[in-house]
Amino acid sequence: MERVEITDKMISMAINESKRRDQALTKTGRKAFQHHFTANREDRTLFNNVLGFIGQFAFCAYIGQDWRSSIRKDYKIIEAAKIEFKGNRVSVKTESVAPEYLEKVTNKTISENEKYSSCLYPLGQINLLKDYNVVFFGAVAVSSGNYNVNDLKCWYPLGWIAAEKVIECPISPRTPSGARLPYPSFHINVKNLKHISELNVVQPNKLKYRKRSFDVKGFVVIDSTDIDSKKRDIVTDFWIYFNNQLLKELEQRCRLALKNKTGVNLAIDDLNFAVKAMDDELNFSLSLNEWDNILPWDEKKAYRGGFFQVQFWLTEKKEYSGNLESVIDDVKQPSFNKPLKRAVLYVRKPLIETLINKCKDVSNEGKGLRISANLCFRIEETNSWRGIEHKFEVYSKELGNVLRLKLLEQNDDKKNLLKIDFNIKKDACA
Repeated sequence: MERVEITDKMISMAINESKRRDQALTKTGRKAFQHHFTANREDRTLFNNVLGFIGQFAFCAYIGQDWRSSIRKDYKIIEAAKIEFKGNRVSVKTESVAPEYLEKVTNKTISENEKYSSCLYPLGQINLLKDYNVVFFGAVAVSSGNYNVNDLKCWYPLGWIAAEKVIECPISPRTPSGARLPYPSFHINVKNLKHISELNVVQPNKLKYRKRSFDVKGFVVIDSTDIDSKKRDIVTDFWIYFNNQLLKELEQRCRLALKNKTGVNLAIDDLNFAVKAMDDELNFSLSLNEWDNILPWDEKKAYRGGFFQVQFWLTEKKEYSGNLESVIDDVKQPSFNKPLKRAVLYVRKPLIETLINKCKDVSNEGKGLRISANLCFRIEETNSWRGIEHKFEVYSKELGNVLRLKLLEQNDDKKNLLKIDFNIKKDACA
């Protein structure tokens, strides 16, 4: 079993660097370093701080470098430790593993949902990934509840993953065994980590070329067409139709949302959409005639940002993963009966009361309702608790002139519960 002995000098230096980092201030006088965890006990806080430095030092020793060379002059700004190996800038993360699990972890014989089967990369550090080529994980064997830094005897290398691949791993606020984490993290399966001998060339990192990469409460927008600065991307002729049966359900849910001061969403699984080329525009259309495909409503969240939005989640495709261009090309290609994983309609709080009034008038007449609006269009590649997802959506951030919402009654079409139709310019997501 490969390992690096942790010396007393490493521990004393790690303690010293932890204190220096905690005391560091920015130019404005604020604390330069913020933890991604909270610890009530002083010894636990020290242990967690020291562990990161121990991993950094031990990795340098592992690859034959002077571990003191990785120590920074100051900690005024958050930046990557300057550890390089064969042209790769390396981020080192260290896990604490119970001694009885150590052999299974290092040998990678641990089962999928067992304790310590995944290594963790904090979601809050996603934007640092662009500064590295690889992330290397190691482990120390320590019993649960033991926060004595002097009991750290050995560091065990587990392996590496390309930095740009981390964001393709699933996110969860819990460990594989179900325990709640102090912060959401990307979960990298131990079995997917590569040995240091396989790191022979520079691993490319395309994250620095991404248009956007940020986290919002555990939901990561990996990349997105930048619609905010492209007002030419207005959707034309958008409308969504509810037949009388679905309209009555919508009215009930809107009333409940108004009472709970939330928004409303309607989720629909397993449906097809068609794209047809029309001069300079593409026409998107879909219809649904099976009530069973409409999922239960969720009124628990008061959705923020925008007033009206329809998301279309694409079915899983291996070639989509980490590749926004493939998503764009597939969405823009005219064809019929493309499968969708899910469509979700969001109605925000400011529109609930207006929609209730119109629903009441129309549903009593036995008619359906058609909503017409001018919206924007964008494509996103995201990572949520469920892993990588790809979707395109039409949405509005503003009410009034931009949304131009119109509620039009229409004769009931009993064959179709729901219809959505809209046009976009062919170059809308070029």
